Amino acid sequence: MYSCWSGYLMDYGTQASNRADMFYIDRVLIQWYLGFFELKLPLPKNTPYIIRVGNGMYRSGELIWEEGFDSFTPILVFNKCYLISRPRTAELLLERMTPYCSIIAPKPSIEWDKIALFKGEYSIDVPGVYRVRAVKKGFVEVYAICKP
Repeated sequence: MYSCWSGYLMDYGTQASNRADMFYIDRVLIQWYLGFFELKLPLPKNTPYIIRVGNGMYRSGELIWEEGFDSFTPILVFNKCYLISRPRTAELLLERMTPYCSIIAPKPSIEWDKIALFKGEYSIDVPGVYRVRAVKKGFVEVYAICKP
């Protein structure tokens, strides 16, 4: 199976589901890395979650991705997120998926905005889907600590 990423939230209470036997008003379904798990609502307001964005040797301009997958590791930010990298001297580029809203119009191609160059740590305050790119060749380990 080709490994790739997809992540979205489905609110059983407001969106139609292809499972007529599953309808819960107090749960959301999170699909991530081809796996499914449910969380009881309300989501924890103060408990952060940690995502390992990637770990290894990366070429200049290469997207940071988790070993075992063929695509970059996305960072889904709802409120606030802190990026932490090792070594602190590694220069990284943060990109955000360009948001769009499409009701009737055709779906536009996915584009990414360059947000910032950073070393060591960076704070994301705007919700969205983000990814990290290496600027120079070298070993990098990146974590995201996100507030739900």
